[in-house]
Amino acid sequence: MRINRLAFKTATLCFVFLAACLISCARSGADDFPGVGSRSGWSEALPHYNVANKYMARGLYEQAAQHLEQAIGFYDKDPDFFVNYGVALRKLENYTGAEQAFKRAIALRENDWEAWSNLANAYLKQNRLQDTINCFNKAMKYNPPPTEKEAMLKDIADIKKILSMQAPAPGSARSSATGAAGAKASGSGPAKPKSQNLAQQKRNAQLNAGAKNNSAAASPSGQASNGNIQQTPAAPPNKEQLKNSGWDWVY
Repeated sequence: MRINRLAFKTATLCFVFLAACLISCARSGADDFPGVGSRSGWSEALPHYNVANKYMARGLYEQAAQHLEQAIGFYDKDPDFFVNYGVALRKLENYTGAEQAFKRAIALRENDWEAWSNLANAYLKQNRLQDTINCFNKAMKYNPPPTEKEAMLKDIADIKKILSMQAPAPGSARSSATGAAGAKASGSGPAKPKSQNLAQQKRNAQLNAGAKNNSAAASPSGQASNGNIQQTPAAPPNKEQLKNSGWDWVY
């Protein structure tokens, strides 16, 4: 009789524990639902979202993008769908498509630092440097992890160096022209070739700066026989100096 009672108590405890687990899992799933739109549509979208994540982990971004498109077709109110879709498009070098996806994510959840950071990187790939800075500043308002914030601050500092190197000298013809017409908005000009990333821009700027610094030592008179100022070609920058500069890689 004691054995039967013990077995009954054990079975009861197991049942209670299992029921608690099921309730916990159900609540966890409910918490993931954004709370707007059709729950059934969201349930239809989830399998495509999960499959897309598996493709992303394997670097199969085209397949991931296809499944995320299907997930969004079933349910377009989950910002995580759009963030992952934007990442997949960025990996496929569809930077304008990625930009639009991240903007949709932000419209659904504005305080998502990851969405703002990803949008900044989409702008970075399009060489829209001021827009990149603005989005990184937005991302830092929404409490990113300390390591992420540190990386953003470093990127902002490096981008500002690039912008200062690209700025025309006061009184130059370019400065006069832009002064008369007004400064262009960031990103309003045509995109630069994809092969020229920001590391190459920094290298070009350093080469130009080196050429200006060496021009005074071209000749004792500073003038060539044809009346033009001689400039000694600048030596290429030391790779070790660029190694930790933040511009030997781009997101």
